[in-house]
Amino acid sequence: MVKRFLYSQGLVIISVHIKTGNKKKLPILLAVDTGSHITAISPKTLTKAGAELLADNLVLQGIGEKILSPSAIINFPDFTETEINAVMVAAYQLPEDYSIDGVIGNDILQNFKVTIDYPNQTITFE
Repeated sequence: MVKRFLYSQGLVIISVHIKTGNKKKLPILLAVDTGSHITAISPKTLTKAGAELLADNLVLQGIGEKILSPSAIINFPDFTETEINAVMVAAYQLPEDYSIDGVIGNDILQNFKVTIDYPNQTITFE
């Protein structure tokens, strides 16, 4: 599947939908982050989608630090040609100077051959 992306602040940003339970699909913006081991979405966005935040049960590790993060289970109804269901994501607030809802990490990206075409601002997930 080919998606258009926005290149802003050095980030490749894609529009996707998330869904929990019988709620409507919620459009969100995620940065593609090949350096992240897990997908992380802001707690505010997860709450808006109707996700239940679970206890601090995920370890997020950056360079030099580890933190515990709440998590939530969400679905990506139209990320690719097939729905991606029951994904555990971290509920993590990114710095406010980024106008995104979160990052899509290697927990999802590793399932695809990902090609980023910067001149045409497209990203392909095969």
